[in-house]
Amino acid sequence: MDGKSFVELNVLLPDEHEAEFTEFLEQRMTGQSTAKEMLKDAHRTILSPMREPGRPLFIAMLLGPSRTGKSLAAELLAEFVHGNRDNLVRINMSLYKEKHQITQLIGAPPSYVGYEHTPRLSDKMKTESRGRSRAPVTIYVLEEFEKMVPEVEDIFMGIFDKGRQELANGTVVSYTDSVFICTSNLGMKELVGRKSRDMGFRTSPQALGLAGADVQDMVYLALAERYTPEFLNRIDQVVVYEPLSIAQVRRVVTQEIRRVREQILVRLPYSLKFELAVDRAAEDFLFTRAIESAAEVNKRTPGAGSPIAELKRVINKHILRPIAGELIKHTIGANEEVVVSHLPGRDSLTFRILRESLVSRQRRQQEAAAGSLGSEPASATAAAGAPAGSKPASTPKEQDISVKQKSESRLPEHRQLDAGQQLPDDSEKRLWELRVDGHNYPDLIGKLVKLKHFLNNKLDIASSKPEVRVSYPFCSWLSVSATTAQIEAMLAFMSDLQVSLMPVS
Repeated sequence: MDGKSFVELNVLLPDEHEAEFTEFLEQRMTGQSTAKEMLKDAHRTILSPMREPGRPLFIAMLLGPSRTGKSLAAELLAEFVHGNRDNLVRINMSLYKEKHQITQLIGAPPSYVGYEHTPRLSDKMKTESRGRSRAPVTIYVLEEFEKMVPEVEDIFMGIFDKGRQELANGTVVSYTDSVFICTSNLGMKELVGRKSRDMGFRTSPQALGLAGADVQDMVYLALAERYTPEFLNRIDQVVVYEPLSIAQVRRVVTQEIRRVREQILVRLPYSLKFELAVDRAAEDFLFTRAIESAAEVNKRTPGAGSPIAELKRVINKHILRPIAGELIKHTIGANEEVVVSHLPGRDSLTFRILRESLVSRQRRQQEAAAGSLGSEPASATAAAGAPAGSKPASTPKEQDISVKQKSESRLPEHRQLDAGQQLPDDSEKRLWELRVDGHNYPDLIGKLVKLKHFLNNKLDIASSKPEVRVSYPFCSWLSVSATTAQIEAMLAFMSDLQVSLMPVS
């Protein structure tokens, strides 16, 4: 008809960004499917060119028991948008229980005490919260939202309605580029009253004989008693969190161990970085201890025991503290692998070191990959040419950290050189490999720009195109050809950067 045809659009099919964000949430967030959908809606609104003008991008209120991941939702959105969980504005509303504390949010008038202080809702705080990220989005997490005084509530009702607020100094701040996530425990006291002395992680609607609709009715009734209809109508989405089940707490153990690995790779300097491997027996031990500790707390104070809170304490006691002690004693070298396991009958975990450097491991992996493609690896060739009866090549051995180590050189093959170390005494140019580590992707790019500018303009050294890793750990490699004097100048410049150096030739 008139040469026209219709093509049906699959509006339910997620795009590339949404699929990546969904995978990101599944890896870091356990359960809470409603909260995940809320975060996806917020992310779509951030990217959408059809967002509503004259109001904030997205406003959500998250209600549920303590330690179920309400603030984590805002942190994960900040991590995905800005590259760091700390790139948000966190305001604890329980600190605003008096009328005069409004000045901390919008500032004090001229000549009043506190006029020189930066208000929490100012443009400066918005810019600083984004760090080095270029995404023009500010994420606010308003914790314990129900504890603020009505005067503070009126300020946020105006922000949620018009997307702007006039500060005490007359400056008008726009929040049309902001996402507000409010957390609250409203309605949870009634839920705790019905569960009596049941454990915190078992307070699910099924355990209480309540349907999901009944729990939501209790929460919405508490909301209606606390807030006016005008205020609630400005909230885009209300999410009721469910307490985590035992199976979900077990999955949180794996996620927390993953976070510990990321902290090791991101926060430690390169000379102290190592790999952490925790087997299933050790994870089961941590899970059991967290559940038992939560049960003990609930016996003393019904409803106060949270398995997630106890799990963080257990990981800190049984993993972080022992490893910190070994780092202080310098028994763990750079690029080594620490294997954590649990032996039956023991009341603690076992720590062992896998004696294999990162370079040796990469070489072994390359040989294995070459063997899978049909080429015989060097180790296999050596074994085939060895005489009969000779001993096979030694393999990396795991040694217990508690055993007293012999005094031996423990420098890793890819070592970090500093100004205090002696460099080769020569005037000829040698090939060096530089590795740059960053806390996040913007931090890494900033260091690379600074390093490249110094090499090109100060030392007149040409470097190779850097290879950048855009996920954890954020790092980059590049090669330079320089003399010893140039390397010494480079080391002095790199004292404030997280850069390691290795001679190649």
